[in-house]
Amino acid sequence: MKSILTNNNFITLYGNIISAGSNLLIIMLLARKFSGEELGMWMLFLSAFNLLDILRTGLIKTALVKFFLVDKLNKESVIGSAWVIGILFTAFVSVIVFLLNHFFRDAFVRNNYVYFLDWYSVLAFANLPYVFSGWFQQAKSNFISLLVLKLIIVVPLLIFVVFYYFSSIVLHDLIKFYVLVHLVASIIVMALNWSGINYIFRATKKQITDQLNFGKFSIGTVVGSNLLRNSDVFIINAFLGPTFVAMYSVPLKFIELIEVPVRSFGVTLFPKLSKLSNNFNYTDVARVFNGYAGLVTIGLIPVYVFSFVFAEELVFFLGGDKYVEYSNVFRIFIIYGFLLPVDRYIGIALDSVGLPRYNMYKIFSMVLFNIVADILVLYYFKNIYLVAAVTIGTVSVGVYFGMKFLNKRVSTSLVEVYSQGGEDIKETLKEKKLGSVFT
Repeated sequence: MKSILTNNNFITLYGNIISAGSNLLIIMLLARKFSGEELGMWMLFLSAFNLLDILRTGLIKTALVKFFLVDKLNKESVIGSAWVIGILFTAFVSVIVFLLNHFFRDAFVRNNYVYFLDWYSVLAFANLPYVFSGWFQQAKSNFISLLVLKLIIVVPLLIFVVFYYFSSIVLHDLIKFYVLVHLVASIIVMALNWSGINYIFRATKKQITDQLNFGKFSIGTVVGSNLLRNSDVFIINAFLGPTFVAMYSVPLKFIELIEVPVRSFGVTLFPKLSKLSNNFNYTDVARVFNGYAGLVTIGLIPVYVFSFVFAEELVFFLGGDKYVEYSNVFRIFIIYGFLLPVDRYIGIALDSVGLPRYNMYKIFSMVLFNIVADILVLYYFKNIYLVAAVTIGTVSVGVYFGMKFLNKRVSTSLVEVYSQGGEDIKETLKEKKLGSVFT
């Protein structure tokens, strides 16, 4: 119990459970308060903002963590240079959004992106110190700080939604508060000196160039990952409208809850694999990768089975009567979720062993498959169940190409993943302590 309470993987897990649980409660309340169209508009706002925010994350985060761990003599220069990139990138994208708003506003409004146009730039600058502090604290392996960072966003937002659920809430009020809570969080982390903004004057041209050269592959990877997460939403909106976006997104929220342990262990996996890779210790890279991917996948099987059997009850719990008829969308997502840990950890492994280009190739092969298949099934059948089914093919494509690329440097396979995961679970049960993969 002591090892569980103090292990960095589980500290990260606590934060993600609290964050995902709070977000689940928020969706439960909004699904009952808003119409299907209003909830779909909220989902579109978040999806569109997150797509551009993930561009910034991809350009900066992986390079920041990688160089911070490797370049021990110039850590302040690494942080300062990353800050320069972050500010310039945010300004550049804000100008593009401003031009789109000025010249093509009517087209975006017709397609339900008015809130994104009006609030992107304000939110992007308001949350920059906050998101940067998350990257900085991950690079320093301060996982308690990452836990606190999640709390200072989700707790106020949940309180706001609960308060207005019993009075009057409109979508515009929710968006304004969403921006405000990120601004306050950014002020807090700068006051605590968690963001590293004080190192901005230590930036160097060489560091900026090195990080951009590394980040150009990572940005493609994370953009592709975000497109995988949100392309279904955008395409459904284009073919069927925001109401069907809500019908699709509500069951999807439960899969995001199941993803919590996958993301949590992934946060600690990247620094661990990077350190092993920096020492060219690829045998241990394979062992740790197999252990993480296998243990998390096998450990989630009871959750998958329970969710599959009680899909209707879970969807009713989340969204109410009007979403229950789409419970089979949730069941399809559960099948997709079984391969999710392996797919995610392959991407982390490719980045950590210095193959970010191949991770980008993997992701874009998945994006291409997903978008083409989504368009075909919606054009010919207009059926969101088939859109959900496409995700199973998409993740299968990712695992196939990911394993192929990873074996250029690390010897592994799906058989070894599940075998190592099973051994680590047996060891954990036998020794009554966490498996060696987490120590």
